[in-house]
Amino acid sequence: MIWLPIAMLSNMAWGLGTMFDKYILNNRAHNPLVYQFWITLLGLPILIFMIPFVDFVIPPWEIIGLIFLAEILSFTGDILYIYSVKDEDITRINMLWSLIPVFTLIIAWFAINQKLDTNELSAFAFLLLGSILASIHIVKGKKLKISKVFFKMAGACLLFAIATVIISYLTTQINFFNIFIWGYLCLIPIMASLFLNQNFKRNLKKSLKLLDKKTTALILTATQLGNAGSLLNIWALSLGPAALVFALEGFQMLFVFAITILVSLFTNIRLHEELDRKNLILKAAALIVVISGILTLNLS
Repeated sequence: MIWLPIAMLSNMAWGLGTMFDKYILNNRAHNPLVYQFWITLLGLPILIFMIPFVDFVIPPWEIIGLIFLAEILSFTGDILYIYSVKDEDITRINMLWSLIPVFTLIIAWFAINQKLDTNELSAFAFLLLGSILASIHIVKGKKLKISKVFFKMAGACLLFAIATVIISYLTTQINFFNIFIWGYLCLIPIMASLFLNQNFKRNLKKSLKLLDKKTTALILTATQLGNAGSLLNIWALSLGPAALVFALEGFQMLFVFAITILVSLFTNIRLHEELDRKNLILKAAALIVVISGILTLNLS
């Protein structure tokens, strides 16, 4: 069960990274595609630093092809996520990540004939219900409404789930450090393709004027938190079942929810969380349901 604390650390890193993403997108870098570009670019130094210290190998072309496919799926999922986090509070975003283990279980069922037992079916129901509750807003004087980013996040979760199944398979072929490094190398041509978009180039030029030392430091921090989360996640996937690893997203939700409330109460930074009584009750209910699903899944 060594994968359990590794997965928890991964979710802590991702959770903190999400908070930085939210702050940067609201106050510093307003264009999601440009922000994704800077995240990738500023992550290259850690990649270069790692290569001499790991058993770096050139895998067969079919392995590189699968890594490239997983990166395309993850990159598209990242874009959907960044557009979502720009328009939604981060606690609700993190709750919607609970769709990933649901999709992972379904994909594994059809891809590798992994059947769901009774506990897994119960967990499926809990996680789906929790995600639906997490996407609901209670707006004063208005009726309940579904989060406007629900479908974007559902799409992101589906793409990440497919990538997760691919990466889980790849961990049986090469070590997780090589998957991380080759994944980053595969991101370079993907990011280069953005320059075919004239609108992206215009926005990138504008962002250069706003890229001061503080903004660069914030983006660099968010980048390294994301990279740490990804590396730890791949490590956990090499040691434990993919669905169970991602079922621990609930730990990230609890962590981010608690940190967000503390930041909002004791600093001048506002992360646009809805902290009124009704929304707090709704989020608490969603957390209870999601945690029930996670516990059920971990007992299966």
